[in-house]
Amino acid sequence: MTLYSLTLVLALLVLAQGASFGQDERLRYDNYSVYKVKFETREQRSILRKLAEDRENFRLWHEAKDELHLMLSPGAFGELETEMRKTNVTAELFISNVQELIDSEEAANLKASRDGSFGWTKYNSLAEIYAWLDEILAAYPSVTESFEVGQSYEGRTIRGIKISYKSNNPGVLIESNIHAREWITSATATWLINEFLTSTDELVRDLAENHDWYIVPVLNVDGLVYTHEKDRMWRKTRQPSDISSCIGVDPNRNYDSHWMENEGASSDPCAEDYGGPKPFSEPEILAMSEFVISIKDKVNVLLAFHSYSQLLLSPYGHTKEEFPPNFDDMMEVAKAYGDAVESLPYGTVYRYGSAAGILYPASGATIDWAYNEQGVQISYTIEFRDTGRYGFILPPVHIIPNAEEALIGIAALLEKCKDLGYLALKSTFTRRSAEFQSLLKMRLLWLLATLVALTSAGILKDSAKERYDNFRVYKLTIQNKIQLAAIEKIGELTKKYNIWKEYDERSKQVDIMVSPGELNHFQELLKFNNISSELMIENVQERIDEEKVTPTADSATFGWTKYYELEEIEAWLDEILKAYPSVTEEFIVGTSYEGRTIRGIKISHKAGNPGIFIESNIHAREWITSASATWFINQLLTSEDADVRNLADNYDWHIIPVFNVDGFEYSHRKDRMWRKTRQPHATNACIGADANRNFDSHWLENNGASSNPCSETFAGDTPGSEPEAKALAEYLTKIQDEISVYISFHSYGQYLLSPYGHTKEEFPENYNDILTIGKAFADAIEALPYGTVYQYGSTADVLYVATGTSVDWVFNELGKKIGYTIEYRDKGRYGFILPPVQILPNCEELMVGMLALIEKTKELGYL
Repeated sequence: MTLYSLTLVLALLVLAQGASFGQDERLRYDNYSVYKVKFETREQRSILRKLAEDRENFRLWHEAKDELHLMLSPGAFGELETEMRKTNVTAELFISNVQELIDSEEAANLKASRDGSFGWTKYNSLAEIYAWLDEILAAYPSVTESFEVGQSYEGRTIRGIKISYKSNNPGVLIESNIHAREWITSATATWLINEFLTSTDELVRDLAENHDWYIVPVLNVDGLVYTHEKDRMWRKTRQPSDISSCIGVDPNRNYDSHWMENEGASSDPCAEDYGGPKPFSEPEILAMSEFVISIKDKVNVLLAFHSYSQLLLSPYGHTKEEFPPNFDDMMEVAKAYGDAVESLPYGTVYRYGSAAGILYPASGATIDWAYNEQGVQISYTIEFRDTGRYGFILPPVHIIPNAEEALIGIAALLEKCKDLGYLALKSTFTRRSAEFQSLLKMRLLWLLATLVALTSAGILKDSAKERYDNFRVYKLTIQNKIQLAAIEKIGELTKKYNIWKEYDERSKQVDIMVSPGELNHFQELLKFNNISSELMIENVQERIDEEKVTPTADSATFGWTKYYELEEIEAWLDEILKAYPSVTEEFIVGTSYEGRTIRGIKISHKAGNPGIFIESNIHAREWITSASATWFINQLLTSEDADVRNLADNYDWHIIPVFNVDGFEYSHRKDRMWRKTRQPHATNACIGADANRNFDSHWLENNGASSNPCSETFAGDTPGSEPEAKALAEYLTKIQDEISVYISFHSYGQYLLSPYGHTKEEFPENYNDILTIGKAFADAIEALPYGTVYQYGSTADVLYVATGTSVDWVFNELGKKIGYTIEYRDKGRYGFILPPVQILPNCEELMVGMLALIEKTKELGYL
């Protein structure tokens, strides 16, 4: 048994035997919430900071130059609300229940611990990290060396590891977990250590072998132990104060560099940013300073790992009125880091600047002391993921993506440092920049098995959103199988072509987007195969640009004249839940691959109502679906129309506005045309699966989905391989007795589609009833002044064979006899990029159609 495994077993035995003690002793944060509070003036900031001094009710999580993130006790919102009215500041709910996030984190940690191995699918304790460190040192004795920084207040050893493959390398010092609750920092530090020693990737080998690495995985050892054993939200050291009952100092305000200047730290021992009674009052910081002094001639770069906010911060922290002499170089280096990280498929955005300039004055910090007192000219604080949705309680699923971003960012940072002359030139480190960029590109492929287009782009390419300038969309009329095969073949070339709407059995048509470089070849293919075409969209990017035009409506008010991002939708959902607490209830479906919560709302006016479940935005680019879902929620709660009130009062509504949360976020931030999930494929460069082909109902039968990971209809490696689809199936199974009707919102094409999707040779026993209901829906919509025509029928009969869909799974596996896919506007003139001006007309059609659908369903005895 390894030392790490033995340590883990002993820890689990203690937990098992003393579970009740641990439960009683650990601080809990049930119904504690976190708000982002925006301010504009220094006076507003001071009032909010004063509020945060009440530690029984408020704790400061994060501070920027125009906002604070505050954690509130369950009864403290009234006090915050009073101050908000007085000071005219605004607040946004980020986290509704802190303890739920902690519980989820603990559950993930426990699950990942079962195999007894050290890894990066969970957060490890100090004992586990140190046991693993001993194994690493024993396994790589020729290139690793243990060092001791010193002792903590409680007598723990602060340990580090030096990795050196040869003499005379430039040195990089990484300090991690100086703030106890920032667990992602030590997880990232240990992952980097492991990569430097075990990876065979050429870029990693270059980094490992041509730099000396001094890495302290956990500096605040007492604090980290306390966060694991007592209080997950602890930040400071653990040394008691001589003048207060409060314990600990902010170690990142305790260095002797402009200590306590410009309100860059607090003199209140109870404050989270207490600077201590004097510089170096904390034994951990005194020891770290002495260690840095002992190796300062060997250190070219210092990186301090923190969380959260996605920032790269340079000196100065004590003032925003002055800047270091080499500030321009620092910004150039920081830009290289930020661009490299954003170029990854995650699309994570890092801001950069001086600590005081981009955030607030922070004096006595590690990087300022290293820069000002020890002459380390390249010093940065890296604030890791995220921007507040999880904050310090970043789900373990983010550990490896965050670490990969750190690796690529540091690689770009060091290369830029070398270009600017901050790393000593060694005979063994003479790669030219272009060659190094090639290594970075290769590393991207190794990291995530993604981004097919990287073969023609470097890591530091323009990180702006994917653009579709002069991409065209054609509607093709298909007359035979040879023509169809030709189009399906080019449709697999996803960087050159993109099937927008698959072959429709009735209209015999396909919609396809063509890249500008393929237009000549495409026209030749059409001519050779005698395929007729109609140009639907001449320039896709123009449609996207038009879609983004700011509406004239009040931008501060959520409405339906524009498309909203996930964060905005979730903030609105929080407001709705708060405004209608007696009839609304949040439900959580599960967690996405990238760690986002899949949220829904239940609307119920009385017990015993039949239930209707609506799933929306399973395909990321279909923005009209979440717009329609949120409008529908709003109508059910606010409309005074008698028919709508009947719908709201006499049925229970379970609605997920955005199901494919990762894909939806990516479509807003990176690629408007993204459709699938965001989980990388294990053996292929393409990312994601079609979540609506991933359910375990006739999965992959009859060519109803693709086994090609690059295809837009890739079904996944197995049914339920996508965490989103798996979570929804589990959630629906749990509440199946509460629902009678299942509706899935999609676009585009104007269809109402029912089971079966896997075959057009068979139909459900109640297919006549299904068609009767479908006709009621379509007739009601066509009767509106818009005259919009919807076709209806089984998916396989009206459109094409489609297997593993959510509607078919609910119908076949849960036995729900009424289920439909609604494909919204239009017929292809705009396709997925439906102008915002059409949101409300589409919603009006939805409401009229739903009224008719529910009435007919009830009439036929299904409700």
